Amino acid sequence: MGLYVVELPLRYPAALLRGSSFKDIKLNSDNKIKKIFVFELIGLAMADGNYDENERTLINKLEEEFELGSGFAMNCEAVLKKYIEFQTKLNQLIFE
Repeated sequence: MGLYVVELPLRYPAALLRGSSFKDIKLNSDNKIKKIFVFELIGLAMADGNYDENERTLINKLEEEFELGSGFAMNCEAVLKKYIEFQTKLNQLIFE
């Protein structure tokens, strides 16, 4: 998490290292950072191939809490699905 926080231009990265809440992220981050955060969480949730209702519910709550507009998470999910499909095809091409 430490290196990830350094990569993002957050105003208060130390708060994240101490286990801050999503409310802290909402208050201390601009809209771009909130979008990156949600996008990365969706990617992490989808990485195991099982993006379940509990994960989707959490993401939808964050989308609402961060005031990203309804549909942002759904658009991220669609893009990430295409990316995962592309990566799978690329792996098949290279490694099989």
